[in-house]
Amino acid sequence: MIKLVIYDLDGTLIDSKRDIAAATNYALAQLKFPELSVDDICRYVGYGLEQLLESALGKVSRTHADLSSEDMRRAVEFYKDYYSKHLLDETILYPGVGEVLDKFSKHGIAQAVLTNKSEVFAHQILRAFGVDHYFFEVAGGDRWETRKPAAEPVIKVMELAKSKTDETVLVGDSDIDIEAGRNAGVKTIAMTYGFQPAGQIQKSQPDFILDRFSDLLLCPIFGCAE
Repeated sequence: MIKLVIYDLDGTLIDSKRDIAAATNYALAQLKFPELSVDDICRYVGYGLEQLLESALGKVSRTHADLSSEDMRRAVEFYKDYYSKHLLDETILYPGVGEVLDKFSKHGIAQAVLTNKSEVFAHQILRAFGVDHYFFEVAGGDRWETRKPAAEPVIKVMELAKSKTDETVLVGDSDIDIEAGRNAGVKTIAMTYGFQPAGQIQKSQPDFILDRFSDLLLCPIFGCAE
């Protein structure tokens, strides 16, 4: 019986790609680099802010001078400054999120968010959408020394919930999430509507693949499935 569900945030609970892309392009513009498309930027989401910006800068700097550590530091500052003021401009909850969170909560299933995003931003977004109370824990990429796809963050959330591996499932939209769940020994559910192409996440061989968030209520792994 599943007692704990651990969700990724971006691309799983929220569609935040346009605001992430806007903040990334703002940082690039401040450093006099050209903008990237939303799709290009979304390919780099998942490993945390530093990796996102490093990948974005690497792509636009192929015809520019080599990047310095100072460029990276400034890019992070520019991103955080912009994103902190615009993180809800176009971000939305995916359809069905509120319904599913409420259903699982009423069935006594513990729920947590584990994201490589900054924890402060994660809390702000969940609070703004009025769903933060469903989660006993919201852990960001700056909480512990390691991030997904490492097993440690998943295991730490399980320890907080006093949940065993066979009682836990991780829900995400990228191979980073699926790998993290597999590394921790828990069941995994991949969502095809997120930032990563469906074909790519299927290659990570999750235990279940779903096309809509509301399909979690029909997933046989949950005893409260409708």
